[in-house]
Amino acid sequence: MPFEPVRFAAANYLCVELGYGGTKRLIEPYSLRRTKQGFLLLYGVKRETGEVRAYRVDRIESVEVTNQPFKPSYAVELNSASPLLAPPAQGAATPVNRLGRHRSGVVHVIECGVCGRQFKRSTYDAHLRPHKDKDGLFDCPGRTGYEVDQIFS
Repeated sequence: MPFEPVRFAAANYLCVELGYGGTKRLIEPYSLRRTKQGFLLLYGVKRETGEVRAYRVDRIESVEVTNQPFKPSYAVELNSASPLLAPPAQGAATPVNRLGRHRSGVVHVIECGVCGRQFKRSTYDAHLRPHKDKDGLFDCPGRTGYEVDQIFS
């Protein structure tokens, strides 16, 4: 299945109508993850119920970008400016993390999806400011990361 329509919709905050399991589902697309078994999962929010859902990419029957906009409740990790990344899913169905969610005593480790540099934060925020690559030599184009660890203190 070509993934560009989903990336376009996510980058422009447009809902997608997925053909999945013989039915059509209207979702807000957010991120892509890979399971331990190697399957790609598209994470999104079902428009009707507000539930975070994971859809196996190999089971998606059709994709149609709609004109219905959405206001993101989570970090949108799918965009057309960065490489298409599928970090590992933690557990069978890990929902994408909320923006600005705060738990006292938790340090979130965010890894840049382009250069792999890691940043520690007290609140979850996948957006990255301009930074250098791991070696500190070149400007990294990455502006979105993903959570790789949580340190509980």
